[in-house]
Amino acid sequence: MDKKDLELRNAFLQKEKDNLQNVDMRKIVLLLKKAVKENNKKMLKYESIVSIGAENTGARLNKVQYAKLLENIYKYWWDHALIPKYNSLSPATRECYDKYVKNEEFIPTSKHRIENIFEILEELQDISFMGLWSPIYFQGKYFCDFYANDFSIERTNFSRRIDVKLYLHIKLKNTLSLAHKIIKKALTTNTPLLFKIATYDARNDNFVFYTNYKDIYSLIELIETVRAKNPELFSGCKIDNPLMGTYNNYIGFGEEPYSWGSYVSVRTDILEKSFNELKKIYNNKKSDLTNEKILETLKFFCKREKIDEENFYLNNMERFMDYEME
Repeated sequence: MDKKDLELRNAFLQKEKDNLQNVDMRKIVLLLKKAVKENNKKMLKYESIVSIGAENTGARLNKVQYAKLLENIYKYWWDHALIPKYNSLSPATRECYDKYVKNEEFIPTSKHRIENIFEILEELQDISFMGLWSPIYFQGKYFCDFYANDFSIERTNFSRRIDVKLYLHIKLKNTLSLAHKIIKKALTTNTPLLFKIATYDARNDNFVFYTNYKDIYSLIELIETVRAKNPELFSGCKIDNPLMGTYNNYIGFGEEPYSWGSYVSVRTDILEKSFNELKKIYNNKKSDLTNEKILETLKFFCKREKIDEENFYLNNMERFMDYEME
């Protein structure tokens, strides 16, 4: 993060201080105390934290709607990103386009593809390994990522800074409709967009946006506009993950770490390391397991991981800048 990025960050945090809410550290302290006393480290692990408040019915996205959304995105991408720039593409990219796009081999709405939509993810990704960036990327078992607007179709030029994640916990049945409206609005307003949706009903962060402090206002405006026009899609939207900050009471907010891992993985790692230290104290009975001691331990590991000790959803930028200088 350079000086200009840091200025954008500080300006946003100052302007939006009344709309941003820190993690409730009291809940984290009590969660740690419970885990230590019950000797249950599992409740602090990543998988447990991201499932808090999830319906966890095992349901998956509607196959027909899912396939149709993919088809619409691919078709728009071909028409607006590839075809107008065909003559300027490199020979390898044109060859890839002719083989995979022109012949429409990736349209997924045939009966066979609908029936096997969750089993052909690698096939749909092939295009991104052939010299082009696909607008869709399947991230492991649980997530499907969508790219738009500011992402080059040339693989070698792909670049974007990610500083912040915004999270929505909406009902799984609403994710596809919301994704469609988000994409449509982003394309009409030319809003930079990168997000992912869960394909399973198993998490409390089933709609995740990636952004930076340059683009964050346009993204928030997009989300709020879509919400105002489609409140039913946000019915029951809430923040269940206790490790997340909050924006406007319904959007999860967190800065991506700059050293390693993701927002949630770094913070669950802090919980686990705090657990290990507090467990020693609890077992040895050398000191009481007070709330103050738990908070002190948490802050110690926050400092080590360059997470803000007072604002758990933010990075410690002073320490990060020192780290960059080393």
